[in-house]
Amino acid sequence: MNCKKAKEIKLSAVLEKIGAAEKKKTDREIWYLSPFREEKKASFKVDLKRNTWYDFGTGKGGNILDFVMLYFKTDLRGALKKLDKNSFSFPQQKKLKSDPVKRYEIVSFAKLNHPLLFNYLRQRKIDILIARKYCKELRYVVYNSGSKYGKTVKSQNIKQLKPYFTIAFKNDKGGYETRNKHFQNCLVAKAITIINNGSSTLNLFEGFIDFLSYLTLVPKKENEDFIIINSTSIVRDAIEFLPNYCTIKTFFDNDHSGKQATALIEKYCTKDFRNESLKFQKYNDVNDYLMAYSK
Repeated sequence: MNCKKAKEIKLSAVLEKIGAAEKKKTDREIWYLSPFREEKKASFKVDLKRNTWYDFGTGKGGNILDFVMLYFKTDLRGALKKLDKNSFSFPQQKKLKSDPVKRYEIVSFAKLNHPLLFNYLRQRKIDILIARKYCKELRYVVYNSGSKYGKTVKSQNIKQLKPYFTIAFKNDKGGYETRNKHFQNCLVAKAITIINNGSSTLNLFEGFIDFLSYLTLVPKKENEDFIIINSTSIVRDAIEFLPNYCTIKTFFDNDHSGKQATALIEKYCTKDFRNESLKFQKYNDVNDYLMAYSK
């Protein structure tokens, strides 16, 4: 068995052999529960045409050899041995212990108004009017019993819990990226956020705080298009939109994952690409630059 022959083996066949749970299938792709962890929503995708995989939970992906090496914790030689046609059999996937799931109930949405949230935005030097345009004030409670994750339930115990109040930024799967002075979180579902103004220029940001920071710095750019990826682990979700634009600008963090995300977008960009992170390379992100610039 050599690498060329190994790559001809269907990755879906390997996943079937190890007992990966298939959740959704189309002509182009199959979605599985990740074979690397316990989960309830499929986040592991196989591209049937390219015979490649991508794990949105970890941001890792590759070809069949990459998968076998990672799954069986082996090297290339060991992976080729596993994939040899004479020994193409895999042990069934071990059942992993599930971690306790944090459950919550969304209590209310409102226009941003809480003084503490305003103070947080001011500390970040973000324009309040811009923040109020794109964000809501969200209150929710966390509980340990009741119904399914993310569902609103009636519970007498909830009344005894103090609700959290946060700045909430909606993503394209109906989820919310939340932030206040003390913590950040994602409720309901993790996804990118697309803001389409019909522009030929697309700006990509890692998080909504950086997006708001950018508009605070250059409000006249608000008529351009934006994608906030909300996590570098799902940056690939933005790739399909790139061909629609003449100019692509990235504003990702100046750390390892941010630079990897920038390189990935540049790889798939066929027109004018601009790495705007170079303009604030002395700082970790756009907000750090804004805070320094506003002193």
